[in-house]
Amino acid sequence: MAPIWDRVQLEKRIISPADERVVILGGDDNSRKAVQRQIPFAKELYIEPNASIHRIAGQLEALGSFDHIVWMSPSRVTECEVGDEMIEAQDQDVIQMYRLIKAMLSLGYGQKEISWTVVTVNTQYVDQHDIVDPVDAGVHGLIGSMSKEYPNWQTKLIDVKKYEDLPLSQLLSLPADQEGNTWAYRDKVWHKLRLIPVHNNQPVHTKYKRRCLCCHRRSWRYW
Repeated sequence: MAPIWDRVQLEKRIISPADERVVILGGDDNSRKAVQRQIPFAKELYIEPNASIHRIAGQLEALGSFDHIVWMSPSRVTECEVGDEMIEAQDQDVIQMYRLIKAMLSLGYGQKEISWTVVTVNTQYVDQHDIVDPVDAGVHGLIGSMSKEYPNWQTKLIDVKKYEDLPLSQLLSLPADQEGNTWAYRDKVWHKLRLIPVHNNQPVHTKYKRRCLCCHRRSWRYW
């Protein structure tokens, strides 16, 4: 299967977050504050990189019940080169997300209706100007698997070129996708991922950074 990105014109939807109990994780100070301006009563949660499932469950429990997780890919000062640093950076976010999901399941959220908004930065090749840095590309695979496994969890998986581009006013009104397919935002236009069949002799062109190809050799079994 090969990815195709369709341009999408969003319908105007008015959704009030007033009744939602939202938890914000990841990102940087500016992105978290920007989200909190849209959702004033949201609570912030910091998870240590190596926090265990039990530790994360305790942190979540201390917040009280919630309806919506907003997870943003951590901000990085420098890009990763091929080698241990790249593998460590890739593993860190995927494992933390995996442990977050397992912690929520241990608290009984697997039977509840929960919304997820997951935002990554520049992990998808959407247009000819994108040079993808796939450190967090594994998060997309994990969230896609989660969406199918827990249909009562409404998932929005979003990729932006940079956090400053994210139209936060549309963050809550963006439709969820039960298949876990990605929304991408480029040059003030929304795109939706669609997969099409590809014959074996038909080449598929992508523009991943040459130094990052090693991360695609790793595989995960989530559940």
